[in-house]
Amino acid sequence: MIKNFIIGACIAGSQCGLFAKQTVTLEDLFKNNTFAVSKAAELKYTPDGLSYTRLEGGTAIVKYNVQTGAKEAVLLDIAGIFDSPVKRFDFYTLSPDGRTVMIGTNRTQVYRHSFKADYYLADMKAKTVVPLSDKQQIMEPAFTASGDKIGFVWNNNIYIRDMRFGSEKQITKDGEFNKIINGLPDWVYEEEFAFKKAWEWSADGKMMAFIRFDESDVPEYRMTMFRGSAPDLKENELYPTDYTYKYPVAGAKNSTVKVLVYHTENYRLDTMDIPEKGDFYIPRIQWTPTTMQLCITALNRLQNRLTLYFANPRSRVCTRVVTEENDKYIAEDNLDRMQFLPDGERFVFLSEKEGFNQMYLYTYVGTMIKKLTPAPVDVTAFYGYDADKKLFYYQAAGKNAMQREVYSVDEKGRTVCLTTKAGTNEFSFSPAFKYYTHTFESATQVPVTVLYDAKGKKVRDVETNSGLAKKVSDYHMAQKVFVTVPAANGEKLNGWIMKPIDFDSTKTYPMVMVQYSGPGSQQVLDKWQTGWEQVLVSQGFVVTCADGRGTGARGEAFKKCTYMKLGALESDDQIAVAKYWGAKHWIDAKRMAIWGWSYGGFMTALTMCKSDVFAAGIAVAPVTHYKFYDSAYTERYMRRPQDNPKGYDENAPLMLAANLKGRLLLCHGTADDNVHYQSVGTSRYSIRYDDLYQPQSQYSRRKHHHAYL
Repeated sequence: MIKNFIIGACIAGSQCGLFAKQTVTLEDLFKNNTFAVSKAAELKYTPDGLSYTRLEGGTAIVKYNVQTGAKEAVLLDIAGIFDSPVKRFDFYTLSPDGRTVMIGTNRTQVYRHSFKADYYLADMKAKTVVPLSDKQQIMEPAFTASGDKIGFVWNNNIYIRDMRFGSEKQITKDGEFNKIINGLPDWVYEEEFAFKKAWEWSADGKMMAFIRFDESDVPEYRMTMFRGSAPDLKENELYPTDYTYKYPVAGAKNSTVKVLVYHTENYRLDTMDIPEKGDFYIPRIQWTPTTMQLCITALNRLQNRLTLYFANPRSRVCTRVVTEENDKYIAEDNLDRMQFLPDGERFVFLSEKEGFNQMYLYTYVGTMIKKLTPAPVDVTAFYGYDADKKLFYYQAAGKNAMQREVYSVDEKGRTVCLTTKAGTNEFSFSPAFKYYTHTFESATQVPVTVLYDAKGKKVRDVETNSGLAKKVSDYHMAQKVFVTVPAANGEKLNGWIMKPIDFDSTKTYPMVMVQYSGPGSQQVLDKWQTGWEQVLVSQGFVVTCADGRGTGARGEAFKKCTYMKLGALESDDQIAVAKYWGAKHWIDAKRMAIWGWSYGGFMTALTMCKSDVFAAGIAVAPVTHYKFYDSAYTERYMRRPQDNPKGYDENAPLMLAANLKGRLLLCHGTADDNVHYQSVGTSRYSIRYDDLYQPQSQYSRRKHHHAYL
């Protein structure tokens, strides 16, 4: 009988007292933060790239020399400004002219990326601090390139502050919660297209482009919010409240979108004539650096056709530059990887059109000049173009899917690998590519960040994590061993395994499988990670992980084979991997478990409904039927429910709940705005479109309780 399977019931292995080193505990990981990684803060370079600034003590902005690391000046210290309305701040932005710094405090998170804050303007010469506006809890303020204006969003409307006169002008007046949003993405855009600012200044600061979202017809979702915590509950927190927001499930109406340009010289507001038909998304807008054209990225609703338009902001005419079509979908990862070159004539565009994610060079009229990356590997980041050296810098999974290297390629296609260590390598460049930081980590190496000059000469260490390395040496830490394991169809999958420190092949051990499995994701990576797997190993468990079909960095065919049938192949692979390990004489096949979060929770529930190989599992925030999930993500991989009813139903844990084998622990937050609590509280017999937006109490009266997960 299996009882309390994962929480310490089966201790097979050594007792802590047998070793001098310490054993990793849950308190180490989640209370004491013993193994916290110190990440090198991204250097905030000055425009010349020779200095950088950082916030110290929440009160001062200090300038440092890049080459030596020596302090050059204290640009601002509000502790010395006696009448400052703010005494501490959390983040800042220096104006391009170097005279003003915009500081932010009292940050309030909205959704995954977005937040509100109170902003102030500090004059570094006059030593004064004044509010950016009489409106507080502002969103996404930004300077023009000259620093003479600041745009921002408040209550779904856009405002401009003129720094020369201290005046403020309201640009839009139709913004309204749950109806019209100007300059900020709606919920589904922010979550699934990963951005939080939907407006941009032109290079000359004379025009502002923004996306207007009309979500009036998007159905509303209601959540019960429980606020505060005992024993400090305030009177207004004793009762729950309702939170209602716009959330389009798969097949529901999305926001309608427009792109507008505001002209600061004549106060004209123009709508761009985008020649798209039907439902479509506009996930990005971007100004060209020299020609003052507005590049608009448009995706059709099924996300298998992407078009780049160049809009003339004065005539409003949009010209099609590039159209890419795919028989499955176009991944959202590349939206921020397009980059205009400083010559004002060319741009870099990333695409999977030849089977791998590659870089292409285009002209402004849409002519493809050449493919820049000849090797059939997935490019995972594009760092930019050094105009002096005529080199393009990028990161790729060039050696295998589990590792990352950094490369340069010239305009003739000559490629050079700039990193030598096997693991995960990342670069970050200063303006004009005068310096760069190189961060390296692996499964056995804590992250180390080093600063180099343009010639590749080491300048100094930025972050070594030596303290973390010392702590790790004081503990019993199981090492990941990277392996290949068979998929359900016999294909080789990347995986890793961790065994107890005192592993004895003559004994048998319970096993826990860790996975996420979502499209394009990866859990099997050669990088530093310390999680609760170490606790499980210390308690005598073998822990394994495998990236099944549908995961990333192995080309388009491998990633997109799960199209229209999310869950089918991924769950087959996790089951096959479990059987592979279960056949080992040192694994107790009757004591195997699986767990995961979000997509991993979906996978946990699905595998336990499709097989009896797992004795137990933990599913955190699982999607139990993709009819419940949002339109942009779900339709990218599944199309709409009315287009693909079989794909939606056949691999939905909710529809297979009666077949559940083993003990499944479901964990879900009642205020999860992404994967709703509804996913674990709904009968499989009751999925009608009209029901998806009803209060949760409607489901408590349904029959067929045996079908609940």
